[in-house]
Amino acid sequence: METSVDARGDAVQRYVDILTNGGFKALFGDERNKEAVMAIMNVLLPDHRKVADIEYMPTEHQGQVVDNKEYHYDFMCRDSEGTVFIVEMQNYDEVNWFKRCVSYAARAYDRQNRRGEEYDVPPVYLIGLMGTDIPHTDPGHWAEKYISEYTFREKATGEA
Repeated sequence: METSVDARGDAVQRYVDILTNGGFKALFGDERNKEAVMAIMNVLLPDHRKVADIEYMPTEHQGQVVDNKEYHYDFMCRDSEGTVFIVEMQNYDEVNWFKRCVSYAARAYDRQNRRGEEYDVPPVYLIGLMGTDIPHTDPGHWAEKYISEYTFREKATGEA
C-alpha cells in the first residue's frame, strides 16, 4: 500500500492488486514486506510446515545449456531450516500449469544437490496463488478446496 498526498494536503492511500504481475512482485519481492509475506505463506502452508524467518533468493535461473531456457520464478525464498519456497501467481488459464509447477519445483530441488552429498536435500514447496480456475479431470473434487499437496513418493510403499 502506498500513501501520497493530494492537492489539498490530504493523505491518499493507493492499493496494489497482487493478482497482477507488478502488484504481486511489489508485495512479495520487497523485503520490507517480509513479515506480511511470511504471514500469508503460513496461512497457506500445512500445519507441520510454518516459517519463522525467510531469506530472499534470486528469481532468475539459467536452464540447461542445450535449450538455454531461463526460469523466472515470481518469488523465491528459503527458511532458516533450508526449505525452499517458490510462490507463483497465475491469473490466466494455462493447460500445463501442473507440469510447469513440477518443473519449477524439481529444478529448485536439484539445484540444492552438491557433488558427494548423500542427497539429504531440504524440501521445496511451491505455492500457487490462483486468479483463475485450473481444469481438472474431476472438478467436483475441487469444490470448496483451496489447498492441495503433492509429493514424490513410491506408489506401493509410500516411501519418500
